[in-house]
Amino acid sequence: MMGLRSTVLCCALLTHLVAQAQGAGRPGGSCGTQPVHCQVSTRLFKFPQREMGLGTSPVLAETTVGITCTRPVTRRPGVILAPDIDVELRLMALPAEPDRFMRDDLLQYLRYHVYVDKGRRRFWGDGTQGTEVIADEFTLRRDNSSFSREYTIYGAVDGAQLVAPSPFIGAVVTRLEYSAFCR
Repeated sequence: MMGLRSTVLCCALLTHLVAQAQGAGRPGGSCGTQPVHCQVSTRLFKFPQREMGLGTSPVLAETTVGITCTRPVTRRPGVILAPDIDVELRLMALPAEPDRFMRDDLLQYLRYHVYVDKGRRRFWGDGTQGTEVIADEFTLRRDNSSFSREYTIYGAVDGAQLVAPSPFIGAVVTRLEYSAFCR
């Protein structure tokens, strides 16, 4: 069985979940109950088709996760009635690492991992079990009603896994938590 090799096609679905924003005022600003609304856009994490066997090296891929935050802007002729809003966010992957598996219809499993760095050393997760979250902050200026940013996520299907040819699929839930502060 040492020489057995098979071709597999695999991908991991990045789904998303957004936590409600927590609005808070800072001295000199009034936010209201929900000063900003953020959404996550996810793309398919598609690993290339590859022969798998005991001597196979890891199969690598990357994708992006996008964040778009918008806020209502009230305007009067010649006047914008919106304060600057500072947004702090945490983007997480659930469940936390270390073990993620894709499955096929034959109930075969392929182990894979997702990372926040190109060198694939820092696991992406929820901040527990040695994983990291993507933390970021930005300001929605009073004359901008939205802000978008993309983050690259890196993946690797472990090499040296012996499976029959088949399409594999897995899922990673992307959770966004954010807070907004008016100035």
